[in-house]
Amino acid sequence: MEELKSQQQKDIINEIVKDLSHQQIDLYYADSNTIAHMIETYIKEGKLNRHKFEIVKDLNKKDILILMSYNSSCC
Repeated sequence: MEELKSQQQKDIINEIVKDLSHQQIDLYYADSNTIAHMIETYIKEGKLNRHKFEIVKDLNKKDILILMSYNSSCC
């Protein structure tokens, strides 16, 4: 169950990054901390629908950085 939520959070973060990249062309050159802060702000500003917001509302900048890293404990 937790893995499903984590995957949903990653998917939502990817959607946010895609939206942000359309708004800011130079986002590609931003560091991870800046992007995580932008994602956190995006979430807090209520730019997501209610369902997606409920999935990511408790994420902080550190959580977002971890999810962005896609680290796995495999191998």
